[in-house]
Amino acid sequence: MFFNKLKHIEKKRLKLYQNNNFDHVLEPIFKHKLPLANTSLSQLKLVSIDFETSGLNFEQDHILSIGGVCLSKLEIDFQSSFHHYVKYLGKLNNDTAVINQITLAQLLDGIELEQAMSILLDKIQGAVIISHCHTIEKNFLLRALNLKLSTFLPIIFLDTMLLEKTIMRHDNYNLDVSLSACRKRYNLPPYNAHNALADSVATAELFLAQLKTIYKNQDIDLYTLYKRIY
Repeated sequence: MFFNKLKHIEKKRLKLYQNNNFDHVLEPIFKHKLPLANTSLSQLKLVSIDFETSGLNFEQDHILSIGGVCLSKLEIDFQSSFHHYVKYLGKLNNDTAVINQITLAQLLDGIELEQAMSILLDKIQGAVIISHCHTIEKNFLLRALNLKLSTFLPIIFLDTMLLEKTIMRHDNYNLDVSLSACRKRYNLPPYNAHNALADSVATAELFLAQLKTIYKNQDIDLYTLYKRIY
């Protein structure tokens, strides 16, 4: 049952936390109780996040920048936004440089990966995370913290890509589910793609448009949305 899955995540978090059986780099998120399944979305702490990376190989590639923005009462709080380049001394391949438009000079002036992850964990503690293809953020986060990809993360992800697939399946469509393509279907304006902050804001806007399309003006609870996505 999906409801039990949400309860299971919280039960496991609490057990590991009480038994001090978790990697303490994750303490900022382990110490916070997860929201109840019947919590309305408007009452949740929501944070939309995005990583720009040197590639999609979790074992070999690196996080180049992180960005995010909070949603309060289902409205984007632009004052809460954050964006950081991550120091990287390696070589970027040409494709990565073209796609991300991140220069080596920006990366050389970036903050250390450990600091970037500390900032991110502080921002997302006690929050439900919004992302477009959450596997990327989840796995790169674990690798950046030197944790196994199988490590338990007491985080609830709401994935706009997976949510869009439920809409497409319902309408029997077989369409592109990239962030830009999804936004276009909701008549959202073009944006500066492949910038971590811009992508996090773009994802937050898409999330709100999807909610309005599916649920009109209903303030649904976390369980209702979670079971639709997963």
